[in-house]
Amino acid sequence: MKKDKMKLGYWMFLFPVLILLAVSPGNAEGLLLSNGGSSSSSSIIERYTFTVEADEAGKYCLLADYKVASKGIQKLVFALRVNGELQDPAHENLTLPAAWRDESQDYAVNEFGSDLYPLPVLVEEDQHQYLRERVYCSDEPLLFDLQAGNNEIEITVTEASAVFSALTAVKPESIPAFEAYVSEIQGQKANTEPIVIEGEKYTTKTVSSIRAGRSRNAELHPFDASRATINCLAGSTWDDPGEGVNYTFTVNETGVYYLGVRYQQNSKSDMNTFKTIRMDGKTICQPLSAYGFAYTGSGIEETVLSVQGQPIPFYLESGEHTLSMISTAAPIAAAHSTLRQVVTEMNTLALDIRVISGNKVDTERSWKLDYYMPEARERLQGILEKIDHVYSVLESSGVGTGKTTLSTLDAARRQVEGYLTDKDGLDNLVNQLPSFAQSSGSMAESLSLMAPDMLLQPLTIDRIYLLGDAKDLPDDSKGFLEKAWQEVRKTVLSFTVESDTAQTNRDDQLNVWLIGSVQEQEVLRELADQAFPGSSVHIALANEGKIQLAIAADNAPDVVLGGNITQPYQLGIRGAVYDLSTFEDFEEVKNQFYSESFVPVTLGESIYALPQTMDMWVFFYRSDILDMLGLEVPDTWDELIAMLPTLYRYGMNVNTAMAAGGALKNYTQLMPLIMECGGELYAPDGMSAAFCTPEFIDGFTRLTELYTKYGVATSIGNFYSSMRNGTAPVGISAIGTYTLLRRAASELDGMWGVAPIPALEKNGEYSRLHPAVVSGCYLLSSTKRAQEGWEFLKWWMSAETQNNFATRLQTTYGEEYLWITANREA
Repeated sequence: MKKDKMKLGYWMFLFPVLILLAVSPGNAEGLLLSNGGSSSSSSIIERYTFTVEADEAGKYCLLADYKVASKGIQKLVFALRVNGELQDPAHENLTLPAAWRDESQDYAVNEFGSDLYPLPVLVEEDQHQYLRERVYCSDEPLLFDLQAGNNEIEITVTEASAVFSALTAVKPESIPAFEAYVSEIQGQKANTEPIVIEGEKYTTKTVSSIRAGRSRNAELHPFDASRATINCLAGSTWDDPGEGVNYTFTVNETGVYYLGVRYQQNSKSDMNTFKTIRMDGKTICQPLSAYGFAYTGSGIEETVLSVQGQPIPFYLESGEHTLSMISTAAPIAAAHSTLRQVVTEMNTLALDIRVISGNKVDTERSWKLDYYMPEARERLQGILEKIDHVYSVLESSGVGTGKTTLSTLDAARRQVEGYLTDKDGLDNLVNQLPSFAQSSGSMAESLSLMAPDMLLQPLTIDRIYLLGDAKDLPDDSKGFLEKAWQEVRKTVLSFTVESDTAQTNRDDQLNVWLIGSVQEQEVLRELADQAFPGSSVHIALANEGKIQLAIAADNAPDVVLGGNITQPYQLGIRGAVYDLSTFEDFEEVKNQFYSESFVPVTLGESIYALPQTMDMWVFFYRSDILDMLGLEVPDTWDELIAMLPTLYRYGMNVNTAMAAGGALKNYTQLMPLIMECGGELYAPDGMSAAFCTPEFIDGFTRLTELYTKYGVATSIGNFYSSMRNGTAPVGISAIGTYTLLRRAASELDGMWGVAPIPALEKNGEYSRLHPAVVSGCYLLSSTKRAQEGWEFLKWWMSAETQNNFATRLQTTYGEEYLWITANREA
């Protein structure tokens, strides 16, 4: 019970998302739906129960009427049980898309004249969607086994918040083949000029972070040589399966139309990018369930959607229509699933071999693996057959596979085949285990890195055309001379027009240098323009090295945001940073932060910075490996130490804060155990070190014994990679690892988790203290606008601004842009 409460409390702290109480849906009418659903909810989850009547037992699709209520970035995820049973493990994590729109597509411009990305806005309207498979987003709805008569279907929402109003069971219908569909098309070709839809002018999108692209590429429309314009749908923002956009358009004449696309696909040189294409919510023929767009390189191509050279006709009545394009990885589903099995089996085989070899290498020894593991050859043969299966699927499914993907598979096949056919093949496997699996650079790691890339489906869209005749596809490409002329114009203008990233200071403005990303700069500029009208604040990107050079050259900004927390202290003791404690309302501002976060920026009575961001250290674990080894997630350091012998037998280790750094360890890595023991760095008067107190010595002893007595790794260069390949299946790491695993390790979906860091238990009390690494924001002492700078810092670090900044950053650019503010309220 204690562990469950701790984990629940952690998750509520990590994801402070307001879960709205579910509203009981009214009676919903639809095919085979006898009663309206009812809902029950708590502050953690929402639960809905529907009674669905089926005329006969069999397989049915489920059609949901719902409305997403969460305005945050989390996708709607839920579990579904039929008559109390989970019919498939995948039904534990089903998802339905939300609907977002741009706040405005009349784009505002920044002080440099470049277009600003619009703010995404949740469309709070009822939606009507089939339940579909989540990982690959196949166009075919999921099938559920229903019994004759009443069926109780329970939906439990686990992420985000939604209101389900109806659930309808529908007998599955097959999508017609292209030949059958074309034979039924009747009607004349529409006699009309091409209808042009700009790629960035989508009506709605399924994810808030899908956005337009902004560039100065002369091949895109519109184009301006002097500034960056929004002129396409950015391919990388809707590449995950299930992410898509909708375009609403009007045709004036009933008839047959053809669909043209002007696009760029420069990310997957050896594979097509696949999109499900629907017209008015319907996929009209099988090829559009997963239509492949070929690699274009750096150029842009125009194409009419066709099957073996025959354009696909769309019969449209006059009036308004909706074109939907959704990323799908269905054509490579079988290959991807098998590839994940290959990686799992390679890692599992390596684990079992380590038990026999003791994780040792001896080229002079015969390991007799056939004797100690008689099933080894059979397992290798199974791996080889699965690799061949992946190879054949990729070659035969029309995904456009080229040299890169197949070369990796070829290398894996040769390696496994060598272990099976060579005279000393099995001995080589034991001695070459790091190159086989569970090590950085191993073949298993190469295959695991290939797997998530296969799922991504990037496609940049410049324009979409509705054509009365497929031959009327416009040629919007620019000729060689025109492109050359535009490049000359851009070069000339670069000397006369100030760019967005310029670091020049302005005499008539408050100069703020941000040590961060371009995306953070964009969002901060938008917020600052609203709070400080009249462009009174100039925000530029910089790095810490340039801050010091600017101070030395007497060209420093007024305000610096971000960077290492040690920087303002180092500059402050040299008189280069303003003492913030001299402002009258400083104490009031200081109360918005944890008092401990000021320690790194304090000297005597002087305080040189406000803390800007915090980091969060948590315990990561591979649940699949722990289950295989019969281990549980440790709650205390003693429990973690107790599991070390089992990990060592399999050649594994654990990551600690100390292991995350290089040879020189900093205080953040040193202090966790010392703090948990009650130790402090400084004496109460702050004038001497407290290294000789019993608490400090106890903590330091426990810390050193982890490495001298228990053999914990002193350095793990990349815990994220080590966790993926299984060499460090458990460990303490910063919350950035969470984002990496969630976004870039799809092969581990459902196989890892997060828990609080291990506690030090003493006399029944549990301590989980850990330093929070922060960045700071500060004024430079050379500023002539000290009061203006202070007002800016107060606005920037206020709870409202920090909350708005964090929310807008993630809704605009995606959940990987995690911002953990140091403001306690925010």
